[in-house]
Amino acid sequence: MAEHRWAATQRVHNGGEHAFGPDEYLYIGFGDGSSQNGAEEGHVEDWYDGNPGGNAQNVTENLLGSILRIDVIDQSNSQPYEIPEDNPLVGRDELNEYWAWGLRNPWKLSFDSTGRLFVGDPGGRKYESVLRIEKGSNYGWNVKEGTHCYDTTGPDRSFEDCPSRTPDGVRGGEPFRDPILEYPHWDEQGNPIGIATVGGHVYEAEDIPAIEGKYIFGDFSRSYKYPAGSLFAASQREDGSWEMSKLVVENRSNGQLGQYLLGFSSDQDGHIYVLTNETGAPNGDSGSVHRIASPESASPEVGADTDSNRPVDRTLGVAGILAGLSGVAGYFLSKKDSEND
Repeated sequence: MAEHRWAATQRVHNGGEHAFGPDEYLYIGFGDGSSQNGAEEGHVEDWYDGNPGGNAQNVTENLLGSILRIDVIDQSNSQPYEIPEDNPLVGRDELNEYWAWGLRNPWKLSFDSTGRLFVGDPGGRKYESVLRIEKGSNYGWNVKEGTHCYDTTGPDRSFEDCPSRTPDGVRGGEPFRDPILEYPHWDEQGNPIGIATVGGHVYEAEDIPAIEGKYIFGDFSRSYKYPAGSLFAASQREDGSWEMSKLVVENRSNGQLGQYLLGFSSDQDGHIYVLTNETGAPNGDSGSVHRIASPESASPEVGADTDSNRPVDRTLGVAGILAGLSGVAGYFLSKKDSEND
């Protein structure tokens, strides 16, 4: 692979998460390489005239705004990696490393035990998305933010007229694949929901029946100004659609996480771990790793990682789900900017 393909300007949307799939290939999430609006310096031209350029819709110039799939085990050709023959763009003019494209900033990806690939994809200004990644799929950025038309020159504007697929001359007119879930930054009452989705894992342990088999993910915070991350549970209905609900942390004040949410991990038994801190940035010494547990097993550890010997709770007691977020994608979005709450 030529080095210049990776060299586009990257400032904020870096992605960077990677994981081995059940096929033993390495899957890598790459952001679109820009700052907030998705059309500044570092973007290449694409097929959509409604916005001035966008890396995630051009699969020939660079590898940004994507999920890549490569083989790092086979090095028979003395190369750092090989490209699996069944990647969707193999044998075509586009870059063959692609598995899926049209993403903004895939922030944390994971496979469940059945091989489903989930990604959290933070939005540009109004909506946050959770994606289930399918081979050869286009998720619409920056033509769309989730299921909504997106204007890079005026991200606060709302309009309904934008394509739902590429033109016939662009890979045969591929349709955009919608997120399985999306939610606005504010609900219809003006209450903050979140500002940046964080992809998680399917809970596959048996300790907490209320969330067993559900996709556990979250949001960085309800505000950039104070630590107020949230945990959510997503489940699939019988008709194939998805719904989301908020998790109640019973051994925390007001059932809230009370810290910035940075990421998730899981172990071989299906337990989920939550990574947080109190600064929202890679500084300070407040970073913690917590295990999601039932309330009865969530007890403080005395003197852990402190000089003051104060109790530090390294578990998050989750017994149930707070109703009220089902169908959250239909909420009216307040015009108030989430950064000003």
